Amino acid sequence: MLIMEKIEDLNLHDSITCGQIFRFKVEEDNSYTVILKDRVVNIKQEQDKLMVKSNNYDNLEKVITKYLDLETDYDSINKILINQDKSIEDAVINSRGLKMIRQDPFETVMEYIISANNRVPSIANSMNLIANRHGEKIEFEGKEYYLFPSCETLKDLSVEDFRNAKVGFRDKYLFNIVQEINNKNLILEDVDNLETRRSTKTFNKLFRNRA
Repeated sequence: MLIMEKIEDLNLHDSITCGQIFRFKVEEDNSYTVILKDRVVNIKQEQDKLMVKSNNYDNLEKVITKYLDLETDYDSINKILINQDKSIEDAVINSRGLKMIRQDPFETVMEYIISANNRVPSIANSMNLIANRHGEKIEFEGKEYYLFPSCETLKDLSVEDFRNAKVGFRDKYLFNIVQEINNKNLILEDVDNLETRRSTKTFNKLFRNRA
């Protein structure tokens, strides 16, 4: 087990369950089993400590630190937000400890598409169906989990294949984004370097052209 100490301003429950990610389970001991890009982890918070177990301990502390965005100075960001708009002060204070999960960009995009006019249980079900059919199986603590497949792994899937994952009308959008990424028309890693408005236009243009 990895024990991470002096973890400041983290509300693990809110960060995991607020709707940023969909492939996790709340365990009976109030820990959270989460499927990351390359491993399964179980995380439990006790005050300023995190207890982490995984099937893969390689660079685990670094992986968790990045995944939970623990190195970002949220206190400074919150002060800037409140100074710019006093009307959101209560919301900012009440959201203290909520972190922006640094999930794999491809999985995030797929979740975002599936989430359109959809419910959380349905989003989770579709993501798990795709993973169970095309992802790598991982055994952890006596149970089987499936990593979400890479974009390259999904390149030969048809629109119907995506539809069979119970995604409804979103099937063609999932198919299109997979093709765009595999054809190098969109490089997700580059989006982080774009100004927000420009990155939004990039995605809107892709979906508008391929709808």
